Amino acid sequence: MTNNLLEGIIHEISYAATIVNNTLAGNGQGRGTGNGPLWGTQIMVFNSVNVEIASNTLLVPNGADGIGLLDGTRQDFGVNHYLQNVKVTTMTSR
Repeated sequence: MTNNLLEGIIHEISYAATIVNNTLAGNGQGRGTGNGPLWGTQIMVFNSVNVEIASNTLLVPNGADGIGLLDGTRQDFGVNHYLQNVKVTTMTSR
C-alpha cells in the first residue's frame, strides 16, 4: 500500500485480523491538523479485537506515523466495541 492520503491499511470495529508481510510507504501525506494525531498512519486499528500485526515493512514519510492503535467510545447496534488483544511483532521501519 503506497501513497494514500490517510492510512495505508485500516481495520475498524472488527475481529480476528492478521496484517502480515506488507510493505507500506508514503501514506499519511494528506492528513491535516484537524484529523487527529493518529490519522495518516501506515497501519491503523480502531476498536478491534484479536489483531496480529507482524512482519511488515514501514517506510514512514516525514510527519507521518507507523502504527496507530485507537480505543475510543464506539457503539453500533447496541454493542460496545473496544481495542483488545493486539499483538505487534517483527516490524522493519525506515
